[in-house]
Amino acid sequence: VAACCVTWYGYIWQIQHGDNEILSPWLLAGTLGSTGGVLSVAINLKSININVHQHWLLQCFAGWTRNVVAFLGGAACLIAIRSKIALGIAATTDVTIPPTTASLQMMEVFFCFLAGFSEGLVPNILRDSERDSIKKKEDEEVTTEKTDRQ
Repeated sequence: VAACCVTWYGYIWQIQHGDNEILSPWLLAGTLGSTGGVLSVAINLKSININVHQHWLLQCFAGWTRNVVAFLGGAACLIAIRSKIALGIAATTDVTIPPTTASLQMMEVFFCFLAGFSEGLVPNILRDSERDSIKKKEDEEVTTEKTDRQ
């Protein structure tokens, strides 16, 4: 929870004192992912095994690591949406890729939060997009072979 509070503090501080427009949507995406990660841990707290005899620094490190994974998951999800690689439902109807400084849309906010909540969302997106890419390439090769025969 403390790590999530630090990320929110960093985001709010960046809005008030920072003049870097490029960083703002990406920091928000990561912060939303971090919040999703905290909620995921809170919901699954009964099933998480914790050794109370470990040093408290090791336990803090484990918590911060989970926060970093969730933060990066939120940012990676935003990259996937904005580059139109995956999650087409969240992409805008505009054909062009939005600039890096564009503010987050509500669908992006939802999926960035979900990426932090679900540790498997971003790896699954990457796996599915790779599988779709390979299938598309194979289909193109079959089509090319058919046209060459004719």
